[in-house]
Amino acid sequence: MGSPRRLVPTLVERALPQQRVGRPRRDARRPEVRARLLEAATRLAAERGMDRLTIREIAKRASVTPAMVAYYFGSKDELLTAVFDSTCERLIRRVGVMADALQPEDDAIAAFIDLNTEMLAQEPYTHRILLREVLASDGPLRRRFVERYVQRGESQLRAFFEHEQRAGRLRPDLDPALGILSIMGMTAFPFLAHPLFGEALAYAPDEDFARRLAAHTRRLFAEGAHRAQETA
Repeated sequence: MGSPRRLVPTLVERALPQQRVGRPRRDARRPEVRARLLEAATRLAAERGMDRLTIREIAKRASVTPAMVAYYFGSKDELLTAVFDSTCERLIRRVGVMADALQPEDDAIAAFIDLNTEMLAQEPYTHRILLREVLASDGPLRRRFVERYVQRGESQLRAFFEHEQRAGRLRPDLDPALGILSIMGMTAFPFLAHPLFGEALAYAPDEDFARRLAAHTRRLFAEGAHRAQETA
């Protein structure tokens, strides 16, 4: 069996455009202003948590008036719900785009490892929101996440494991549920734990680290989960 082709997914359009925040032009269209408010609220929520935000500081970060929050979202709660949904939808959508492009010869697990580490490095504030609002808080956003996103994400990742087992690259007795937990732990924990271990282990959660971590994780997972090569 030849080496499987590693799938390198192209970046999909992000729900929150990465752009410098400045004052909107007088002729700014609604989608631009709405996106600016979403980006400002997302970054602030990652820094301090959603429950501590005010409409005034969100508007100030987006360089718009507080009235724009009510105009585009109705209330602060509706804006923060939109932030949460756009964060979760973006993560799920990127995995879905990769799944749709998957071919029999593609190494789906390696591709997901690459995608997840890249995403963690490029959009750290989105994962901080999930850490603050879902893992660390037993509130309405945790319930929303479980009801709307967990099953979708689990089914996508389970399909990747089944794809690799059908191709004969993973052991048939591998439990996909435990495999999913292993991969998420190996890829996400180093980023989430950076405030604790970054200085001691001398790493920064940037794209260079993401590339090194992806290669390290692929090797660790492959050597533990891939079918052993038969010898003559």
